[in-house]
Amino acid sequence: MVENIKVEKSEYMLFAASTQEQKQRAWEESAEAWGIPFLTVEQYIKRKNLLSQQPFHIKNCTTWLYGKAEDFHKDPNTLNFLSHCETFDKKALIREAGKRTVSEANCKTVAAVFCKKEYRGNGYASNMMSALSNYIKKTAKVSNLYSDIGPGFYSRYGWKTYPSKYTEISVSSKNKDHVFESNNTTSFINRNTAKMFIEADAIHLKKELENAPVSQKLQFIIIPTTDVFEWRWARDENENFQVNNEYLSSDIFGVFLDANFSLDTLLDQNLNAKIPSFIIWSTRIRKNHIQVLRARFNNIEDVVPLLMATICYANANYIPKIILWNLKQEHSDIIESVFNSESKELKTTLPCVSLYPEETECSEWLVNENYCWA
Repeated sequence: MVENIKVEKSEYMLFAASTQEQKQRAWEESAEAWGIPFLTVEQYIKRKNLLSQQPFHIKNCTTWLYGKAEDFHKDPNTLNFLSHCETFDKKALIREAGKRTVSEANCKTVAAVFCKKEYRGNGYASNMMSALSNYIKKTAKVSNLYSDIGPGFYSRYGWKTYPSKYTEISVSSKNKDHVFESNNTTSFINRNTAKMFIEADAIHLKKELENAPVSQKLQFIIIPTTDVFEWRWARDENENFQVNNEYLSSDIFGVFLDANFSLDTLLDQNLNAKIPSFIIWSTRIRKNHIQVLRARFNNIEDVVPLLMATICYANANYIPKIILWNLKQEHSDIIESVFNSESKELKTTLPCVSLYPEETECSEWLVNENYCWA
């Protein structure tokens, strides 16, 4: 049960939206920031309505409204609020510094933080984030968000920026030539198989963290789950349709290193055998790239054949770029060498994390990849 939050010594409060009309008003306002000019307000709201029907959203999303406590007490259905945001409930794996034991904890992803122009400069968004932070620290051990306004604002309320890089691979004529050098060791992944890989990956990540050398830093992983990936695919598929007025007719969502691997192995919850290296992506037509959501490279030799297959898919669908987030340095080096790619610091969509109790300065975010975004 989500509780409403009274801001101490204040006439304001943070209120969990209880009606579809309140959520709709919040969506209409935030279309200014995340819809226009690529989507009209109507198209943006259609996308939000579609996503609100996804299992991930239904089970895990709360829309928060910030306004005068008096207004909410008089009418819980009021549309008179000043700023708003969303939170998504997820799970994280945590291993405390100096310990081997891995535990599962609640994670809150904060998204869609918005205040209308006419209300800005009055501290409404700041007070909302302060109240939200106080609430989250009682209900979760990890919280992440993605800042488009630099590191300063959110750091005041505990969300510290993690330095992050993206690697961009061009589907150039030179890189397309590499595809024909590849041996036949990869197989594409459809939607159902992708979900099998995601579930197996989550199990394997926990085993790997348990067996890794003890670290003097707190380590955490936001657990990949199938409903999150489904939500991302639905979001991008709808956006692709809104932009092009047609859906991309493909049931390919990734690629794995075949090597005679039996997919039945993924159904083994004990996963005594290693799962193969794989890439799972989402196709972003408006952004004109393949966004890799999760990449598992068990060996450095697996990087090139998997990316060759990804280039092959991108080329067949006239998509000029492939983007990956936060690769290990050895993987980034080989990609830059073979594909003449470049890695750059993220300047927008900055990954930020708050840990409770506060240990952000001496922590390590493992598998900080794009599937964590919402």
